[in-house]
Amino acid sequence: MFIESIFYKLDLTVIKYGNIFGDDGGYSTDDSKMFRLTVFHYISSISIVWSDWITSMECIYSSSNPLNNEPPKSGVVRGSVGIYSNNYRNETFNVTERNPNERINRVYMNINVGRDYPKVSTRYIVGIQFHTTFNRTSPFYGSRQGQLYMEEYPDFVLGYVRRGAHMHIERLQFIWYKV
Repeated sequence: MFIESIFYKLDLTVIKYGNIFGDDGGYSTDDSKMFRLTVFHYISSISIVWSDWITSMECIYSSSNPLNNEPPKSGVVRGSVGIYSNNYRNETFNVTERNPNERINRVYMNINVGRDYPKVSTRYIVGIQFHTTFNRTSPFYGSRQGQLYMEEYPDFVLGYVRRGAHMHIERLQFIWYKV
């Protein structure tokens, strides 16, 4: 009886696969597979191109493994860079600029419906904002229109991002690591 209660209280989860936000369109990217990321890698900065939509997104990964002196890795850029808008902005949120131990622990997103083709509706990621373990908040990128979503897991930080995009970011899935 006592041993059973220990097992129920012990959570051995190291990686959590978050919800999939948006639709199943666009070209998929999984930076963890392409760049052989491990639980020692973390997002040190995120570059976002946006106007009324999140047009493209690129994550920069660094390693916290003291035995591995590797340079940061640039993830694959997904989406297009301002093809449909002359008013796009390109900004980078440097997560670790103040402290190398700072990590993203919460994400807010706005998802809205748009039309790619005359009769095809697609749910796009139109806005996004990041929060860190040191209580910093990124600017809000994109539009606040549509449905607001938030994802966070207690005692987990953002490890990497899976994306799907064609001309805009259509799908995001956050992968979280236990701290």
